[in-house]
Amino acid sequence: MGVVFEGNNFGGEVIDGTVTRYHEDGLVICLCEKKSKFIARKLGKKACVRIDDVATLKKLIDDYTGVKGIDGRCSYTASHHRNHFLKSTYDEWQQEYRLFWHDVQDIKIQLPPNIAKLEFILP
Repeated sequence: MGVVFEGNNFGGEVIDGTVTRYHEDGLVICLCEKKSKFIARKLGKKACVRIDDVATLKKLIDDYTGVKGIDGRCSYTASHHRNHFLKSTYDEWQQEYRLFWHDVQDIKIQLPPNIAKLEFILP
């Protein structure tokens, strides 16, 4: 989906261009890169699930879905650009790491023991 604009004037300068929007569906897992009382408070959480081996978690889901996911740290921008790994600078405090599987819908998967551990952050 795109929008073309022509002959627009901003600060005495004519600006032409195209704005393109796209929709991409899939499964996303959002993780925080560190255990933080500050982040927990801002998210309204008292506990978290610690995952020591994210690569193993990703491989389990890759194998289960038959789709090779992508993963990485989120970057942050003040511009309008966004994608699954590029967010607003207003979200920078989240220190996010994401896993994404294109065109995968909600799944239920039985994880092996000891891949995750419940940890309380706030009383």
